[in-house]
Amino acid sequence: MKKRLTAVLLAAMTACSAFTTAVSAGGYSYRNFETERNGSFYARKYEEKPDEATFEFSHPVYNENTGGFSCKWDKVFLIVAEVGWENPAAYAGKSYKAFPGLSVTYDADFCIDGNGYYGVHGWTKNPLSEFYIVEGWGSWRPPGGGYKGTVAVNGQNYDLYYALYHDAPSIEGTKTIPEYYCVRQENSVAEGVSSHVTGTINVYEIFQEWANAGLNVDGELEYCGLFAEGYGGGQHNSSGSFHVHSASRSWEDPAGNLTAPDWFLTDTPAGVPGDANCDGVVDVADAVLVMRYAAADSEAVITEQGIRNADTDQNGNTDSDDAVNILLYIAKKIRLPLNENGNDAAAGN
Repeated sequence: MKKRLTAVLLAAMTACSAFTTAVSAGGYSYRNFETERNGSFYARKYEEKPDEATFEFSHPVYNENTGGFSCKWDKVFLIVAEVGWENPAAYAGKSYKAFPGLSVTYDADFCIDGNGYYGVHGWTKNPLSEFYIVEGWGSWRPPGGGYKGTVAVNGQNYDLYYALYHDAPSIEGTKTIPEYYCVRQENSVAEGVSSHVTGTINVYEIFQEWANAGLNVDGELEYCGLFAEGYGGGQHNSSGSFHVHSASRSWEDPAGNLTAPDWFLTDTPAGVPGDANCDGVVDVADAVLVMRYAAADSEAVITEQGIRNADTDQNGNTDSDDAVNILLYIAKKIRLPLNENGNDAAAGN
């Protein structure tokens, strides 16, 4: 039985694109939002791609236990994937000064091969500006110029930068855009491997440091998000992935009390047996991913939680037997997880 299913699995690997949400090579979207509760949103941008480029973006329907988002890209010119919030109505038209203590806390997995980075991104209006707080990057450390000094925030050293981009796309159309960067000196990731990244980014304090450096960041805080960007340029050499397990923001109210996070995102509950790609569903895509991982396919990236989920027989290894078990589960032949002897753990065998 397992030999026959292995053959079926190998055949399925040749058609695995049917189980992805890859964007076609001709697509383009600058600001494509999907709004969830409390003003949180998902956005993605994907442009100027060669035929072989791919970009996958997915998130489950929001409820109390799920949310999060995942993205994966390969050989792209440029992708941006983001999750974040637009401000409550009571804060509309206000600058960062209305959000004392504003911070973003996150838990994610980030992998980059080539140029790319992750952190916090957003916009202000009146005046228009774009800002980046960069926590980790690949072969290129952004932004490359306009150094404005070094500051210490939350026990980390950051370099401040300023850049001016002419005739660039923005939330107000094509304009000249001031861009503010705050780049962590110590890279939080290693290029070419999946890194589990967690932390709290003190957005408010970084805005104050930009202001202290003479930069005009007093515009209306339009929105802010946790983002990943892959930039391959003309070489189309950016590949990577970003899986957000959880993210939240908070700030002090006018009385000085820390508000509860007004939006939060969490991925699928931990420990879903067989869910190797952590998308909340156990299907053939999980079996294909596990088989590629077992075959040492360098592009088959599985998060730490995904590896635990994929160990269907609980023997400490994620291998082709687990892929077969996932197919048997899909065919309703077994239940998961199995115990270390290969029996149905739920049945107590």
